[in-house]
Amino acid sequence: MKPGAISRRSFGLHAGAAGGLLALLAAIILQRCNIVSEQTASPTNVTSQSPGDVAWSAPASAQAADGAFAEAALVFGGAGTLSEYLFAIDFNFAIPSGEIVNGIEARVLAKASSANAEVDGVRLIIGGSPAGEIKGADTPVPQTLQALTFGGGSDRWAVDLPRATVQSADFGLAFRVRLAVPFGGATVSVDHVELTVHTSAGVFRSVAGQMFVPGSTAGEVFRPGAVKAQLFAPGAVAGDLFTPGAAKGAVFVPGSQAGQIR
Repeated sequence: MKPGAISRRSFGLHAGAAGGLLALLAAIILQRCNIVSEQTASPTNVTSQSPGDVAWSAPASAQAADGAFAEAALVFGGAGTLSEYLFAIDFNFAIPSGEIVNGIEARVLAKASSANAEVDGVRLIIGGSPAGEIKGADTPVPQTLQALTFGGGSDRWAVDLPRATVQSADFGLAFRVRLAVPFGGATVSVDHVELTVHTSAGVFRSVAGQMFVPGSTAGEVFRPGAVKAQLFAPGAVAGDLFTPGAAKGAVFVPGSQAGQIR
């Protein structure tokens, strides 16, 4: 058999094996990318904090869904039309090392004595102070006990949420309500506040030299300077799967000819 024929058969076999290896690698990468988790917790410290006209009575009652309520009595022309913040902190989250926070979801189990109450705003508490995006403004407070949901699994509330911040005792949620109309009144009752932290394995924020680097997109595998979706690193040496200048889909090392595998 001619050497050329042997070379072609050999290439076909190895190319197939290489394709299978790349497919397996892609499957492993995608599985890694989809590793997500969540933790739901209740606060261990809930207080009423200014600014606002009306303080919450029994704010600690919002620590558990047990039928005991933190309440704010809003009266037009009376005590006031804007509540203080129901300030819920110290959720005792424990996020594994290497995971990143993708989003925060908040739920407030609440009701109002009339149709006159609405949410003034919901914010995260970072470092003991309200921070980030204001959510839920103008949301009616229902007259039957329901969970009001804010944020979500990929919502970071327009703030940086490193692992240490979310785990700190002064991280939490601030909830405030107001009268929706310039008359009458309403008592808003909150039974429970809880937060869910959505996290994923931190491969998307790894440093140079790891499979993913800052700026990479979910499902992609590349390093600074690499062509999108290729598997190589600038300055790669013999033995690496791809090297600078390799054609997309090619598998070779320095000194080999394009399309060869060795």
